[in-house]
Amino acid sequence: MNQEIATPNRKNRFEFLTSIWIVPIIALFIAFWLAYQYYVDLGSKIEIEFKENSSLKAGESQIRYKDIPVGVVKHIRLKEDGDGVIVTARMDREIEPYLNKKAKFWIVRPHVGFSGVSGLDTLISGTYINMEAVKEDSGKIKKEFVGINNLRDIQGEGRYCTLYADNANNLSVGAPVFYRGIAAGEVVEMKPSREGHGVRIGVYIEPHFTDLLGFDTDFWINNLLDIEFKGNKIGLSVSPITTLIQGAISFSASKKKASKEELDAHIFKLRKSKDQDQDIIAKKSIDANIKEFIITTDGEIGSLTRGSSVKFQGFDIGKIVALESAYNAKSQKIFTEICVLIDLGFFHDPSLSQKSGFDNFNDAIKQGLRAFLSITDPITNRAFIELKKKKGVKSVTIVKVENDLYRLPALEAQNGGLMGSLEDAINSINKTAKNYGEGSLFAKQMTDMMREITQTSSQAKELLKHLDEKPNALIFGGGE
Repeated sequence: MNQEIATPNRKNRFEFLTSIWIVPIIALFIAFWLAYQYYVDLGSKIEIEFKENSSLKAGESQIRYKDIPVGVVKHIRLKEDGDGVIVTARMDREIEPYLNKKAKFWIVRPHVGFSGVSGLDTLISGTYINMEAVKEDSGKIKKEFVGINNLRDIQGEGRYCTLYADNANNLSVGAPVFYRGIAAGEVVEMKPSREGHGVRIGVYIEPHFTDLLGFDTDFWINNLLDIEFKGNKIGLSVSPITTLIQGAISFSASKKKASKEELDAHIFKLRKSKDQDQDIIAKKSIDANIKEFIITTDGEIGSLTRGSSVKFQGFDIGKIVALESAYNAKSQKIFTEICVLIDLGFFHDPSLSQKSGFDNFNDAIKQGLRAFLSITDPITNRAFIELKKKKGVKSVTIVKVENDLYRLPALEAQNGGLMGSLEDAINSINKTAKNYGEGSLFAKQMTDMMREITQTSSQAKELLKHLDEKPNALIFGGGE
């Protein structure tokens, strides 16, 4: 019986290697292909300089464009001079056409401002870098950028103004800036002045309000409590609770416009409170009846200040907008120029259509209308300018100094308030007594009463003078 012996099927060495390594070779090829695709899709590496890190984390923090992740922070290091940090980031390839000189980067973090709260998503996702750019297909990629550190640099066409104040006055970054009660900007920066004598406050003004800014724009701090005297009445207004927490600033419209470059270089004085003349200054630009006048005096001006009233027959017809004093060596006196705005609409007579309020006011000056310094009461010493007729004066007219600026006759002093009323009463009694005859009983009684009143008046003046020098004397006592 024939038996066939099976012979082994021999494979060559090539076939052996192919059968063992085919799977690893394919896997390696796939790995190389994936690596190639990764590096092909890998975008450029860029560097962004910031003043500080602001909680960015390497390997975690994203770069976003239109709220889409387009890059990742890879490394954060300190600059060689120590003045800032360098953030290295890897960008996606599809964003490379946006990496040009128009690209802007800033760090997004939670922020509380006058317009609300922003950046709350960073509480969940973490701080990230936002990107703003315009696509350019030039093929050239910019790889080094300087990040934006201030809010004012990313706000478009708004204006940044620098204010100077002696102290922070309860203000904080994020405090609102108002124009006539409308939110128009916010405080974006606060730092000590270079001289070390005060603070510099940076405010950003929204684009819709930039046309109101100029060299004569006034900035002032909103008061928490405003008390205004109006005749015999007192006006009281309380600011919102947000002003109590953050503080607030307001500003006025300007008559002297300035360019962006000029405003950037200008430093505005931040006033501690609103001047009472702001309303009439704003009204002047739209009301032709409001004219500007200069009144000169070489006497005392009492407690006259910017914002003090100009009155005529009890009506507020104007405000003081400026006072400037200077010494004259020739006369050895201090002269004060008082600039006032007066609403001449009060002097318009409907029955005299051919004459304007200015014409009637000028006629009144010719007939003896003069400006007097008046004091409402000796306790508060509040002063104002009162226009009233004076008999026996030389007829003069209003003098035009320059366009829309006129000069009135010099300011005259008068006794006001309690003492003035008392002396007027004494003079009236004296005149009445003379009418009855010097030898009459009534005249003798009036003479004795006048003597006592005069003595009492003198003592009252001395008392008021003493209280003015030592206001605590009524409480704690004290003599000469």
